[in-house]
Amino acid sequence: MNKNLIKLIAIALSAVITLVVVVASSYAWLNLSTAPSVAGLQINIGSKNTILVAPDISKTVDGAAVHHPGEFSDTLNFSKAAGYEYLRELVDLSPVSTADGIHWYFPNYAESGQANAEEDFLQDNTLQYGNATALPDDQSVQGGYAYLDFWVVSPNHCNLRVSAGAGNGGSYLVSLPEVKEDGEGGYTLDFSTQGTATCARVGFLANDQKLTDSSMNEYVETGWYNEKYRSLKGIYQEKGEEWNSYPAKFTIYEPNADCHKEEGVYALSRDGLEYKLCPNGSYITTLPIGNVDGVAQPVDVSAQTTAQKSTDWLKTDGEYQLEQMFQAYLLGNHAKNAEEMADEFYRNYLGYQCGSLLDKGSFIKKSDDLIRAAAQNGVVEPELLGGLSTAGATDDVVVIELEKNVPQRIRMFLWIEGQDADCANIKAGGGLLLNLELAGSGS
Repeated sequence: MNKNLIKLIAIALSAVITLVVVVASSYAWLNLSTAPSVAGLQINIGSKNTILVAPDISKTVDGAAVHHPGEFSDTLNFSKAAGYEYLRELVDLSPVSTADGIHWYFPNYAESGQANAEEDFLQDNTLQYGNATALPDDQSVQGGYAYLDFWVVSPNHCNLRVSAGAGNGGSYLVSLPEVKEDGEGGYTLDFSTQGTATCARVGFLANDQKLTDSSMNEYVETGWYNEKYRSLKGIYQEKGEEWNSYPAKFTIYEPNADCHKEEGVYALSRDGLEYKLCPNGSYITTLPIGNVDGVAQPVDVSAQTTAQKSTDWLKTDGEYQLEQMFQAYLLGNHAKNAEEMADEFYRNYLGYQCGSLLDKGSFIKKSDDLIRAAAQNGVVEPELLGGLSTAGATDDVVVIELEKNVPQRIRMFLWIEGQDADCANIKAGGGLLLNLELAGSGS
């Protein structure tokens, strides 16, 4: 099978994460031009109920890194939290692929200009290209992926899932329309470049390994410690280290799973990869590159993927509500250029709070239903997909099982999945707006 065409196959009780990624003009898995870029990640976590969240505090004690939670609360803004300054300094992201959040694969363009086989993929299993703040010496890799750690704690034993939520919250990922001149001396929003959002993925790496006494001792000495918390869980590799072999769950959140570009995609069939038109409303299974006994090859991750139907910008009388708000914002702001105006509008005027302006997609209720529907050729046509049960979360895909009053550290990743069928010559918009709501339910 031609590997360069293979489609590489994603806080509790209303905890919310908001993430904004500004992207550049275009990219492609096979013919990389300008990669999506990150211009300061805006991440917020909030909780309307009993789940609490905290930033990750990392320090070196006796030559070893130790981690513990910061102050738990029902809201958290990573752009203001100490230790996350690097999120504002990341270089361009580039399409990558992973099946487990541990082994990351980049197409090696250094020799042939395209990735044709397994040996043409560069493997990163030491977080070398994660959170890159400078381009690597190996210029065949254009950027990388983003990741961060955070903590959650629950007063009850529960399972943690990605949730559609309600009201202005919920989980969704959309492209932020670019600000452009309208040809009449004014500005408008361009809603035509929404392709990047079809390829972005969010992953959650989680395990229940107990942290060392050093971490707990450091935590006890802080003013944030709560005597109810007797242990800490969640051990992950440090940058530059290989994975320590602890068993871990990797959950993939795939937003806009039924949204495709109009000019067609590469889709799996019984005869291999074929180029075809897949209308919006269909679902195409993604097979990311994974490490199987030391060999890079496509891996089926359907059972660990929670798929959400597409989220769309709302309209009133045929006009986007976001455009109406933008035109109201423009009054008295014509002196700025388009780039400055976009930053002011999204960051300060809206505060990246766009939930009320979106028709958020529901989740496929059971991943097993989706797997069976896609069994024949990896594609679920719109009519069949529309007949599958939907819900506020995917029942059989769990991020982690939370133990009562035990702070749990989780590692979250954001990347552009190169094996997504739509990841080829996509026109990117002005940015990605990601909002996550993780819900807890009894186990």
